[in-house]
Amino acid sequence: LGLGPHTPEEANAAVLAAAAAALHHHHQGGPGGPGAMRPLRLPLPPGMMHSSPLPLPPHHPLAAPHHLVPPHHPEEDGVVDDPKVTLEGKELWEKFHKLGTEMVITKSGR
Repeated sequence: LGLGPHTPEEANAAVLAAAAAALHHHHQGGPGGPGAMRPLRLPLPPGMMHSSPLPLPPHHPLAAPHHLVPPHHPEEDGVVDDPKVTLEGKELWEKFHKLGTEMVITKSGR
């Protein structure tokens, strides 16, 4: 039908052209004024975004990490983690380890 790129090179060129146009629009003071942050909308279906086998150069705007997800901060709930474990049958485990054999123990003991 001729709709969209047919090769990875054409898909990559389409992505690069869309990114360049968006950056040009951003620097020319499009809606929102100069330097305004706007989402980048590419004219490609989502499935084509990763169709190129060639990685983008690190300085390319589309190669930057995704900045919309806030960093994860662990909860500060005042609980001090101090886990303790007990190994049952330590002598048997040491024997298997010494022999270099793997051991799988199930509820039935096999």
